[in-house]
Amino acid sequence: MIEIKDISKAENVVFMRMTEGERILCEAWAEIDRENDTAKIIDIKEHENGFSYDMGKALLNALDLKKIKKVVCENEALESTLLRLRFKKEFCAYLLSLDGYFMSNC
Repeated sequence: MIEIKDISKAENVVFMRMTEGERILCEAWAEIDRENDTAKIIDIKEHENGFSYDMGKALLNALDLKKIKKVVCENEALESTLLRLRFKKEFCAYLLSLDGYFMSNC
C-alpha cells in the first residue's frame, strides 16, 4: 500500500514522503512564508518514475490545509510536473493560487 506522510519537524517547512512498504517512491518539500501566506516549492524528487504529479498534489493539499494560498516554484527541472498541476510560468518562476484549487475538477 502506498502512503504519503508529512514528516517535517519545522513549522515553516512541509516535507512529504511517499512510500510503499520500506521503499521510498518520492519526496517533496516546500518552505512556508507565514507573513505572506505563501509557500515556495523547493523540489519534488522521484526515487522511482511516475510519482511526481501525485506527490505534487499531496504537497499542494498539505499547504492548502495550512491556509497557504499562493505557491511559487523556481525549480526549472520541475516544469512538466508544475504545468500539469496548473502552475503558470511568469518570468523565471511558476505561480499557482490555491484559492478554490481543490474545489474544482482537477
